[in-house]
Amino acid sequence: MGDHDTLELVPLRLETMHVAFLQLGHRVNAAFHTQIGDRLRLQEHNSGVLCFLQAVQEHSDVIPAPEHQVMEESVNNMLVALSTATVQSEGPPSMTAVSVAAPVHAGMHGRPRIEINYDFLSFGLELCGPTGLAPVTDILSRTTMSWTLSSITFLKFFPSLDTG
Repeated sequence: MGDHDTLELVPLRLETMHVAFLQLGHRVNAAFHTQIGDRLRLQEHNSGVLCFLQAVQEHSDVIPAPEHQVMEESVNNMLVALSTATVQSEGPPSMTAVSVAAPVHAGMHGRPRIEINYDFLSFGLELCGPTGLAPVTDILSRTTMSWTLSSITFLKFFPSLDTG
């Protein structure tokens, strides 16, 4: 029995708190790096952290004081990180969007003609077609297809102007 007498048994509640603490840390770290902009999921993680903090306080009788302090400080850091991620998702974009299309008013009645950047259009059509470009450019797929056909027709008659 010699070896078993010197082993220090960790209470099950303390071991459960350790495992929960590590798992929570991994989940919050992943959320902080991958879910910026997803306010609902960040709030879910925030609720999970607050529940863990409540559990730490409820089971403080089995958690040694130094570990208790580390857990509380870490939980506070997690809450700050999640709050930062939420604020970053609410802030304005750090850069202005690249304009790939613009309306061109010809001075006539009716809708203005939409000019689409030819390089973007050819690359985008290869990737996802006119229907896939519609949500990105905020232009109807019908307009994108029409512009594509007119560009192809134009380049057929003036191949020396093809930059692609």
